[in-house]
Amino acid sequence: MLRHKSFIALGILLLLCASAAHVTATETGEEARSGGCTAPAEAPAEQPTSVVDVPDYNAEAPDPREQAREAAWNDYRRSVYDSLRRSSDPRDWALAVMTHQARFQLDDAAPDATADDTTLLERAVRAAPDDALVQWIAARYRVGDAAPSALAVGAAQRLLQLQPNNAALLLDDLAAAARRNDPTAVDAVLNRMSARTGFDEFQSVVLKATLDVYRRHPLPDAYWDLVAEEEKKLPRETFAFVNAVSIAAAVAMPAYQSLVEACRVNEASGKNPQRAANCAAIGRVMVAQGGTFVDNRLGYTLLRLSRAYTDADVAAARRDDWLYSMHMQSIRLDDAQATADSIVAYETDWMETGSELEAIRRAGARAGVATDPPADWGDDSGMFSAERLRADAQRLADRAAAQK
Repeated sequence: MLRHKSFIALGILLLLCASAAHVTATETGEEARSGGCTAPAEAPAEQPTSVVDVPDYNAEAPDPREQAREAAWNDYRRSVYDSLRRSSDPRDWALAVMTHQARFQLDDAAPDATADDTTLLERAVRAAPDDALVQWIAARYRVGDAAPSALAVGAAQRLLQLQPNNAALLLDDLAAAARRNDPTAVDAVLNRMSARTGFDEFQSVVLKATLDVYRRHPLPDAYWDLVAEEEKKLPRETFAFVNAVSIAAAVAMPAYQSLVEACRVNEASGKNPQRAANCAAIGRVMVAQGGTFVDNRLGYTLLRLSRAYTDADVAAARRDDWLYSMHMQSIRLDDAQATADSIVAYETDWMETGSELEAIRRAGARAGVATDPPADWGDDSGMFSAERLRADAQRLADRAAAQK
């Protein structure tokens, strides 16, 4: 269950920790369900040696203040959800469902989606057919592990009408073609994607809309009275940003795995050579137009896997790696005020520009970080590092051996 003993630190960790892990998981074929961060897996509990469980009398007793704080937090979340549901604005109805779904991701004790959420989202889609955010929320809506519903499919089709130049909106079609094991259909979707010049999966839009929600619904005194003394020194506005960050981090991104797999070109075996040009075009759009750092990293990945990169691509990726590395080193979780300021500045830049990479660049400029890395800086885990190129070759070799 999500706790709030380190509320500010939680926000910045949710903001920053996902990108590298998401790219790594997608490249290696591991599951990467969302752009959010997940807590480290707990070690399995030891099995009892007796049929009678002996209470642990040394266990720490529940902290009444922490329990009261958590109760106040849950009351607050319910009040925000109820207020959005009662609103006359269809976008609020969709945001109510989205924040409710994000709660399932952040809190394993939260109840699953309800029929009321589906009904509310159906109302929103009908009432706001031209609101791209409403349609996007509906297109991403899932109940458990069920396949996309008619609601989600219809919203996705409407979204393509509203944003025909957005290549990210075709990722679900690509995933469906890959699941059918239909290479001709995969080629067709890649061709459609390569003709698009935009790539946006709505992360900055979600962030801005969710921030507006929490600005309209500030933390109540009942919760504020129970926060740590250090956090009370911070402006309440900071908590609106942290709430928005946590929701944006929990909202599922599209499935990139099918795109990465489709673009693995093996010149030696002749696998997928016809896809190189399309994958290169998609990769460059993701690098230049993608709204998240994940887009940027995966764009370079497509260029590498399709063997379509140039020296200019390698140099650009090295600059981006440098800025991200310096940005991560600048984060100070031991200083609540500095961390809060970082959240506000970073998110403001991201919302203003629509680009997480540009937010990283601006953060670097504020910190006095040089745009270009020193000549002797080792980008050992970069997008075009020798390590990644070796890993690519090994994966292709392993798969070829497995198919014999």
